[in-house]
Amino acid sequence: MLRPQTRRTSRAAGIDVNYKPPATVESVRTGWQLTCQGSAIVSGLLAGVAAQLLSFFRNEDTYRRRPTSQGAKDTILGLCYAALLLNIAATISAFMVIDKMGSLTLNGARMHPPQIGRYYGTHIGLLVKFGGSSNWRYVIWHWLFCFYGGVVCLILLILVFIWLQEPLSIGVVMTALVGFTILPSLMLLVVD
Repeated sequence: MLRPQTRRTSRAAGIDVNYKPPATVESVRTGWQLTCQGSAIVSGLLAGVAAQLLSFFRNEDTYRRRPTSQGAKDTILGLCYAALLLNIAATISAFMVIDKMGSLTLNGARMHPPQIGRYYGTHIGLLVKFGGSSNWRYVIWHWLFCFYGGVVCLILLILVFIWLQEPLSIGVVMTALVGFTILPSLMLLVVD
């Protein structure tokens, strides 16, 4: 009689089907998953906006209000391409994080659960302790860079166009408005 071959792995044998991560770990996982789901939608929409703007800014009739140098037009197109590519990359990275967060409980069920009452470290480090990959922080940083980079490129693109084609008063008001709207996000990103 033939015996089935068993694979040797570095993980603990079997899957604990009754495993549940601690409530704090589950809360952190759910938070990241919801954040990435929302950002995937936003990034996808912003990529669509950038694609529409690309066709708008490639049209020479767009620059009829004021004479615009070729260098300024190239800057606008470069920012538009950057916004498009960064938002696509942010969408893909967000889906990767969502996928990895979804497998956290299964990964935790394959290992011996750590015996800790208190944890001193980052929330990503906590997820790693309970089945997350140690490479998550790089994917999360990639997602954050692409997400914020795509948003900033889109905003800069619009501001550059406003300064090139609209009256000075509109440029000043829109720049102040952009500063006012970005300030809370910047404070949370840098300070918190």
